[in-house]
Amino acid sequence: MKTDAEKIEVMQAFLRGQEIQVMSLEGLSDAEWHNHPAPVWSWGICDYRIKPREPRVIWVNEYYGQDDVVHDNEESAIRGAARNSYAPKRTAVKYIEVIE
Repeated sequence: MKTDAEKIEVMQAFLRGQEIQVMSLEGLSDAEWHNHPAPVWSWGICDYRIKPREPRVIWVNEYYGQDDVVHDNEESAIRGAARNSYAPKRTAVKYIEVIE
């Protein structure tokens, strides 16, 4: 159960336009978080949270003696490595952001 301060934080996030998720607390063993565009704030039977941000994913080509090149997707990284005149040390290395 959230403290009053935590509830206020979630409600203020909603007012700022952030996405809110809801989960039923009514004894469901398989309760999951769901997006809720218009929460009714029934804290006694539901829990609410700010929707967690998805981790950012990037692909990086690493080159000997050159700067690394960052790409938004794997295909772009592979094409970029093929067009680059420098030999890549590693091609299309996938990095996923860690969110704590």
